[in-house]
Amino acid sequence: MELPAGWARPRLDEIAEVRLGRQRSPKNHTGDQMRPYIRAANVGWDGLRLLDVKQMNFTDEELDTYRLRPGDIVLGEASGSPGEVGKPALWNGEIEDCCFQNTLIRVRAPRINSKFLLHFLRYEALRGGFAEGARGVGIHHLGAAKLSAWDVALPPLAEQERIVEVLEAHLSHLDVAARSLDHAESLTPLQVRSLNTAAATGLLFNSGNSDFFDFHMVRQELWRSRNGTKKYKEPAEPDRSSSLEVPENWAVHSLEAVTDPIRIIRYGILMPKVEAGGVVPYVEVKDLLGCTLHKKTLHLTSVELDEQFAGARIRHGDVVLAVRGSYDRSAVVPESVEKANLSRDVARLAPLPGLLPEFLQIFLQSGFAQRYLKKHARGVAVKGVNISALRSMPIAVPPLTVQKEIVSLVEARGESLAKAEESVRMARLRAKALRKSLLRCAFTGALVAQEPADEPASSLIARIQAERAEQPKAKRTRRASASLKAVATTTPLPAPRPTIAPTASAQQELPL
Repeated sequence: MELPAGWARPRLDEIAEVRLGRQRSPKNHTGDQMRPYIRAANVGWDGLRLLDVKQMNFTDEELDTYRLRPGDIVLGEASGSPGEVGKPALWNGEIEDCCFQNTLIRVRAPRINSKFLLHFLRYEALRGGFAEGARGVGIHHLGAAKLSAWDVALPPLAEQERIVEVLEAHLSHLDVAARSLDHAESLTPLQVRSLNTAAATGLLFNSGNSDFFDFHMVRQELWRSRNGTKKYKEPAEPDRSSSLEVPENWAVHSLEAVTDPIRIIRYGILMPKVEAGGVVPYVEVKDLLGCTLHKKTLHLTSVELDEQFAGARIRHGDVVLAVRGSYDRSAVVPESVEKANLSRDVARLAPLPGLLPEFLQIFLQSGFAQRYLKKHARGVAVKGVNISALRSMPIAVPPLTVQKEIVSLVEARGESLAKAEESVRMARLRAKALRKSLLRCAFTGALVAQEPADEPASSLIARIQAERAEQPKAKRTRRASASLKAVATTTPLPAPRPTIAPTASAQQELPL
């Protein structure tokens, strides 16, 4: 692409020093010259994150080499995600005598507007340029040498300042919009929880109907049909320590009292993962993300393990609940997952005919149920809810006609919340595209007008090269030559490629 009048396209190392940080090694974990340093985890898209800054031993000589100065730019050298490679941030002297690790690359360009260069490097990262130039499998590395050779679209210094001023004014509006979208997105889970809580406690809908379903009789009939005269085991009483206020025409039972006495509340397979030969699908905690099992690809376990844990198989209309590590995930089992099994971290609930699976799912997602599960979770590293606590969990059960109406209302309002969530997602995509468009205009000369009186970028580069040539060459000791990984150019380089000034140029108006 042809550059505007007065612009040039130098390599980054023609206008800046590019250096990889110092490697972290066990011998430097302690010492008498411990100094703070930043690493890739301290660099985010929104700037530096300095709440967790570690320390490492740096000698005075190493401090001179790796100390950060105001105006330096640090970029992530590597990432497991290609889109995170080259993520930059500007250092403004936030911490005195702070250095940087080799998970970062430092760019120091004292004669270039540091904010202009920051925005340019951020644009290269956002558009995927650094990801395309990265190497490696699993972990994608940009490398200081690759970054040093990166072409920079460089305007005159005066134009750099104008670009930064206009660009940051536009980006500030996008940042405000992004914060609003973040807030809107954070409200969605709260709205869903509030909806489920209101539905599960009679605040969303209720009627004067007081037809109570006889769960006790149905449980006994199911027991006798399978076990004959074998003594019937009474279900657990609801936990009275957890107060559950419901309308007068609603009943409160324990979870065990409203579920199948034959297909009891239980966990699944202890270690379901198999290296090969998996045939039977099984549900684990991650599959319950979003509180649905629709369109989920389940892992497979062996026929032998499925047979061993045949009692944990699930059917259409069951409800499955995560009980270890996470308690806020549950789902009604669809027909597509019929006869699958469970992992040990998921419990199966088989509601009786008087309790709609969809209503039970709503109740489990209510504030009361979540507080109950959190209260009864046990463990140190990873907490879990045991079966006895599940059996005793109080369940509010309205008449069936009320359950049906509640389920219908929750589904309708849930669809409205889903549409709002999708609107937020689309707004994020539009904001991201607009940000890229702004940056592209900034670095192609279309954001601000060119001024013929500006000193051309070629003169600025020539001055940088002249200053480098006048600097005395640093004496390199054997230790320094082995440990310092500078890629900075200290000798004059070929003159930048000139550009032909167009006869006229105009500022492009952007709709914001």
